[in-house]
Amino acid sequence: MTVTHTLHVPGAHLHYELRGTARFVPDIAALTVAPTRVVVGVGADSGGLVTYRTSVALAELLGTPPVEFPGDHGGFLGQPEKFAEALRRTLTV
Repeated sequence: MTVTHTLHVPGAHLHYELRGTARFVPDIAALTVAPTRVVVGVGADSGGLVTYRTSVALAELLGTPPVEFPGDHGGFLGQPEKFAEALRRTLTV
């Protein structure tokens, strides 16, 4: 069975997507001394999700507040105009 075929199997994404990210540990020291500003974004409607909680934790480790964007984890798909507006505001600060 190919990856394309297994993606239609419930839970297959856990094998192909989650496995690659579950053990990832960001290099906080490198991120805090980066020559650019690191912004951690979270979806306003995704407070109960693991992605929200891990993003908030990352922002805390970086000593910066997370920036909330409209929508959920994929807010850019459901509310692209509002997301783009919030992104422009964030990047021009």
